[in-house]
Parts: sequence; C-alpha cells; structure tokens
Amino acid sequence: MSIIGYCSFDIHLPGCQSLKEKRMILLSIKQKLRKDFNVAVSELEYNDLWQRTLLGIVTVSNSQSTINGIFDKINIILEKNPAIEVVDHVRTFY
Repeated sequence: MSIIGYCSFDIHLPGCQSLKEKRMILLSIKQKLRKDFNVAVSELEYNDLWQRTLLGIVTVSNSQSTINGIFDKINIILEKNPAIEVVDHVRTFY
C-alpha cells in the first residue's frame, strides 16, 4: 500500500529586498530538494510577497517512517539555510 506524505513549510525570507531575489533563493532550494530527495516541491502561497512563502512538498512511499525521515532531513536543510527562517511546518499523510 502506498502512502502519500505532504509537508508544508511557512518560510520567512528576512533579507529579501525584491521578488527577483526571493525567486533566486527559492529556485536554489527547490532544485536541491528535488535532486537530493526526489520530491515534488512548489511555492503554494504568498507569490507576490518579498519576504514570505509557503512551500509544499509531496512524496510517496510504502512506509510512513520513510517519509518522516525524508521530511526530517528536509527540515534540517531548511533550518540550516541562512537566507530563510522556517516559521512553521505541518505534515499530513494519506
């Protein structure tokens, strides 16, 4: 049986001064997550705000613990990124 894991990250980008700068930071993050974890990543909200975004990440596995492990690693990577601040994140499984 396949399990779908969804995680959203509410992110603050305190140093951004333009949408162009925000897009460059997010593009780098999205490419890294897609490459390293084979997940789907999308900016879901706050597209027109310079310093805020909501990233949605989805993956599929046969084990919820595997998905939790992936999301834990992603959370660590995002928390270590000096350009962003993770305000909140939520995990959901289907």
